[in-house]
Amino acid sequence: QRNAEKRSDNGVTFLTPYSQPDPQKPNNTLTIVGNPSLAEVKVMMIGIRNRTNNTKAGEVWINELRLSDFDEKGGWAAQGNLYVALSDIATINVSGRKETAGFGALDQSLLQRRNDDLTSINLALNVDVGRFLPRQSQIKAPLYYSYPSQSVAAQYDPLNQDILLSESLRQMDHQSERDSLLNIATTIQTSKNISISNAKIDIKSKNPMPYDPANFTCGYSYSQNHYRNPETEYDNNINQQIQAAYSYTPRINPLEPFKNIKSNSGWLKLIKSLNFNYLPNNLQISSGMMRNYQEAQLRDLNAYMSGISESNT
Repeated sequence: QRNAEKRSDNGVTFLTPYSQPDPQKPNNTLTIVGNPSLAEVKVMMIGIRNRTNNTKAGEVWINELRLSDFDEKGGWAAQGNLYVALSDIATINVSGRKETAGFGALDQSLLQRRNDDLTSINLALNVDVGRFLPRQSQIKAPLYYSYPSQSVAAQYDPLNQDILLSESLRQMDHQSERDSLLNIATTIQTSKNISISNAKIDIKSKNPMPYDPANFTCGYSYSQNHYRNPETEYDNNINQQIQAAYSYTPRINPLEPFKNIKSNSGWLKLIKSLNFNYLPNNLQISSGMMRNYQEAQLRDLNAYMSGISESNT
């Protein structure tokens, strides 16, 4: 009730005491200041107030103060996996998982079970793009793409952790406020990855030559990560990398200047086996460029708690 009247701009704030009679016992009054949460209670105090001018004497006993009525509502979970192999051209792997609030193992206590809804989807694709081009081009370009996504919807209002999110949404009069709270209460983590590794034109001579197209390879990778939660409006991370390489392995016969020695005795046998390469066994040149970009924005929760509507991200 206090939060609803606070949004109505009736002069109600977190800093002023807000009082209402107890619905079950009208003679009692309930007062709240600030934004307390049962999830973070560490100390509880009970006081006795004398509202008369007379001195009172008495004895007060408080026995077996405890929590009761655990919410034992269970949840459910399901997962599925799909693997498709298209000959030796491509493979596709799709998996999904869903867990609702209250789900947990049989040996887990109530506090260890989920208190949010989890939705997870993963897609992975491996394909040789060169197989879709004319065979005469002899292009090889292995492509990898993945898209993992995970969404966690809170069961409780992250700004009022002892109030159900559904109850907070019912108290709001405008759809824009509901959308803003849903945006804050949902933790989303997504990633997009695409890469082409060791792409080349596989054309080479019978006797490898330095100018063969197969000596040249290149690659490119791109990854984008997005994350948001009740405290972070967005956290984006983008990585890009491009590579190029040249590798040449000549096929040459080594020089054996002493192979015509007819004797195989003693040191002459060792000298006869000596050989020399007049060219390098392998020549490699590679170059790469990398670009990293990261941007993060924390939420202004104080502004939201003060009644300022937050734009939907």
